[in-house]
Amino acid sequence: AIDLLSGSDDPYGFEKTKRGEREIKLPIDFSNDFLLDLTASMEASDGQGHSLKEYQKMFVMSALYHGFEINRQLAYFAGELADLPFISNHLLSIHGDDQFRELTSGEKEITMTQLTELFQILDQTEQGAGDMVSALERYRSALFSQPEMMEKIKSGKMVKTLTILTDGNLWCSACGEESCSYSLHTESANKSRMIVEELRKTGVIVNAIGFTERSQPVVEIFDSAEKPGSAVVVSDITQAIAMHHGQMVKSWEIIKKVAELR
Repeated sequence: AIDLLSGSDDPYGFEKTKRGEREIKLPIDFSNDFLLDLTASMEASDGQGHSLKEYQKMFVMSALYHGFEINRQLAYFAGELADLPFISNHLLSIHGDDQFRELTSGEKEITMTQLTELFQILDQTEQGAGDMVSALERYRSALFSQPEMMEKIKSGKMVKTLTILTDGNLWCSACGEESCSYSLHTESANKSRMIVEELRKTGVIVNAIGFTERSQPVVEIFDSAEKPGSAVVVSDITQAIAMHHGQMVKSWEIIKKVAELR
């Protein structure tokens, strides 16, 4: 009786095990952004009859269609889930003249119509230098202008990735031309590296894929000391897809950790 009056958790003298509940929130938004290279240098051949532009197109279309299919399948569970997971694709590109272009906004689910249009757009390169630095600066500005999104990334409610695809030919603001020798344009390389590191500090997972050995600068500029393998060089589309899959699996480590806790 004393135990009852005192409000004891174990009023009858037996050992009682209490199980506490812990709420773990998974990220509900997945934003997969791509920064593509549609400058004329991507017309170069790999020596086997395939252009770098073709590799890029096959890779991107495969990634986008995969996201499209996942969204479509998740829609079947809309009535069973409190929050429906969503995969968006924000597609950006550098060009010869206008330097930077938004191909999809990433605000809505990509449609089959958009996929069909992109299939044509990704064949169109433009003469002139592609300004990687300006493209990254614009991407950073767009991100920082959305405090709500920044907070979602910080809190873990959103996983946001940026995959950079290029042949490694960076544009120099001094000479105004692309160069296969990035060491000639150290300032541009350093600026690109600085912006990418800043994005990573905000929680954006930045990966880079360079096509053929000529794109080795991609690794030297965009790889991460903390996460080796963030930037890789591939020789064909099969390698590109495999590498991207591996990069994305690493990006979603939080889901694996939560699954292990359950």
